[in-house]
Order: sequence, then C-alpha cells, then structure tokens
Amino acid sequence: MARTKAELKREIEEAFGLVKGWANIARLVGCSRNTLMARWREWGLPIVFLGGTQRKTPAIYLDHLLLWRSTKLEETYRSGLNRA
Repeated sequence: MARTKAELKREIEEAFGLVKGWANIARLVGCSRNTLMARWREWGLPIVFLGGTQRKTPAIYLDHLLLWRSTKLEETYRSGLNRA
C-alpha cells in the first residue's frame, strides 16, 4: 500500500528525532490530542514551538520525550512505594 506524502514526511522527521504536531506527539505520549494540548505544561513535557507566525507548530525531540517518559515512570514507581 502506498504511503501518503504526509506519512512519509512524518517518518522522515521521526527518523531524524523530531516529531511535529499535536496529534503526532499525542500518539507517542499515549493520550488524546485535546488532553495533550490541555496538560502538556502540567506534565512538564519539553515541547518547543516552531515557526515565526502567529500559529506555531508544536514539536518535540524524541530523545527529550524518552527522557521525560523514563522520569515519569520513575516518579510513578517512587510514589507507589511511598503509599505502601
């Protein structure tokens, strides 16, 4: 099955370590687009914004996302130990 131009572009960006757009980031985080947009600051996600226009594109580097994910898992594990 042929891939669309957008799918190819996303694969290339991910191969180079950059994921752009709320929907693509949400897919990697494991939540909905709307939840991500509402809570990214609260969760401490290292999202950067690209573009100089009024409407900026959110992006995240895969290395930063993996580090954030491991930190969150560690915090969750520690909070579970504190409850026991």
